[in-house]
Amino acid sequence: MQTLAAMYYASNDLGIEEVELPPLEANGLLLNVKACGICGSDVERIGYGKLMRGQPCGGHEISGVIVDVASETTGFRAGDRVVVIRHIPCYVCYYCAANQETLCESYKETRVYPGGYSKLVSISGENVSRGVFKISEHVSHREAAMTELVADCLRSVIRSGLKATEIVHVIGGGPAGLIHLQIAGIFGAGKVILSEHHDSRVHTAEKLGADLAFNAKRDDPVKIVMEATGKKGADVVFVTSSSVKAFEEGLKTARRGGRVMVFGSFQHLPTAECVINPRVFSESEVTVTGSCSYRPADIPPALNLITRGKVNVRDLITHSFRLEDFAEALKLAAEGKENCLKVVIEP
Repeated sequence: MQTLAAMYYASNDLGIEEVELPPLEANGLLLNVKACGICGSDVERIGYGKLMRGQPCGGHEISGVIVDVASETTGFRAGDRVVVIRHIPCYVCYYCAANQETLCESYKETRVYPGGYSKLVSISGENVSRGVFKISEHVSHREAAMTELVADCLRSVIRSGLKATEIVHVIGGGPAGLIHLQIAGIFGAGKVILSEHHDSRVHTAEKLGADLAFNAKRDDPVKIVMEATGKKGADVVFVTSSSVKAFEEGLKTARRGGRVMVFGSFQHLPTAECVINPRVFSESEVTVTGSCSYRPADIPPALNLITRGKVNVRDLITHSFRLEDFAEALKLAAEGKENCLKVVIEP
């Protein structure tokens, strides 16, 4: 069986081709993709030429309708509306035993082919058993495709150790930053401050519950955060932008003894070096840590937040394209224009 999929030839040369789907595994399934969000990591991977020529472009923020199930597949049937995740840990290695599933070598493998930027997707049996989740009828496929990103952000907030009444500074007003903003509020943050470079995103942050949102291109973020925190600084800073400058800003706006969570992915950037004065650790006792992706266990609570309307993802989806216009959609997502937040492919 074949399907149409977005293909990579070069960073500025993408196309749509028929690709051959692998036979269904005995406990696998076939999915008709209804929506797939364009992730920033895909933008970077394609833009910086990290894919092999002639390889599908991927896509992993997937929701759709099951069209076929294999003979030994249980728990699902044709017609089910589901969210599919691509990464599944082995649950037996050193990292899985240490509850660090996202560091597992098996977790890095993808068993969803050819990815969500396609009409049909073949799902492996292993992913069916641990990485396919049914969605409510009143949740749109667009919203459901945001589940993975919400799970990423949820795990980030949990790993930060955020406590009720603590002051939060979110750096970056893209989809990830705006989701962190909302989840921090759910966790009972005493005040949530968000800094961003686009006025429209500042306004969206205010609409979604930010206590203070401002344009960091126009206003000094260190001065603003210090004024808003009684010259103390934020208890927790979430760096959601893949920017060295944003990371350095996070170190400056965290209070003494505060925590800086690096959420933005730097893995595909050509260079991501910065100079850090060790005194920020030895004298100010600032803790810096990171959060990479989600665990399968994070998906159900994330989906529940979307289903119950606790996290508003609908207002974050600003653009939708057909599969045939994937190159245009990717270009828009890469440009980061003020009126663009989340771009979704609806094949």
